[in-house]
Amino acid sequence: MTDIGDNPPPGVHSRLFTRRQFIAVGAAGAAAAAGFGAHAYHAESNRLKLEKLTIPLPGLRTPFTAAIVADVHLPRSPLEPACILDELSRLKPAAVFFVGDGFNSAKNHLPPFAELVKSLPAPLGTFVTMGNWEHNSGADLEVIARAVKGARARMLCNEAAVIDVDGPVSIVGLDDWLAGRPDYTLAENASHAAPLIVLSHCPVVFDTLSASVNRGFVQLSGHTHGGQVVPFGIVFFTPPGSGEYVSGMYRKNRGTLYVTRGIGYTGLKMRLGAPPELT
Repeated sequence: MTDIGDNPPPGVHSRLFTRRQFIAVGAAGAAAAAGFGAHAYHAESNRLKLEKLTIPLPGLRTPFTAAIVADVHLPRSPLEPACILDELSRLKPAAVFFVGDGFNSAKNHLPPFAELVKSLPAPLGTFVTMGNWEHNSGADLEVIARAVKGARARMLCNEAAVIDVDGPVSIVGLDDWLAGRPDYTLAENASHAAPLIVLSHCPVVFDTLSASVNRGFVQLSGHTHGGQVVPFGIVFFTPPGSGEYVSGMYRKNRGTLYVTRGIGYTGLKMRLGAPPELT
């Protein structure tokens, strides 16, 4: 377990390249990968990595363990749901937070996603919020929320919940920034009497909340895939809604943001330099 204290390591920031720079760096990266074992590098980049860290939550009386899961993108995942479940079951988290993009098609992939959610042991509860792929999956919010509820979890899409961790802790789940309409007032008006956790698929929401929420809080996000293809740490692209955030811990004003690399992929059916993450 790592305690980041008052000076967490800075997050990795995306870079903008001209077309010529992109081609030149890409060619150099490809040549280097070939020279140092491209196959092994690719295999390692698609092996699940468990990230363990301590995130300070202002006002929390007693620490608790939570699992952060994002961007499973069923069926476009290097891991079968059973493997994800095995890892989560072994960790025995008190709470599980799914922060969007769990599946790509509601017709074909919502049932196995709901089965994954249903199988998780989490005494404090399992909470799910919307990502852009849920919005574009072919099912409306009511259908997805009903499936999640049937899986003994709770959908938080512009909704709040309270869990009891030696006192109340507020959990606010916002709608997706890219494909939905997040209601920032839920976080801005949350009671100062309870520690505040915000679940938001797109990390760019942190720009608004860190400026408008007049208290300490923690935001948990995914969406970026850590850049997905980042040979030797070089970030070529993050999707709209990422803002300046790629992966890891960030702080701004009184807020703390953690961005997980997530598990699955979109576009290219691979990861490179940004292995799937269970946090």
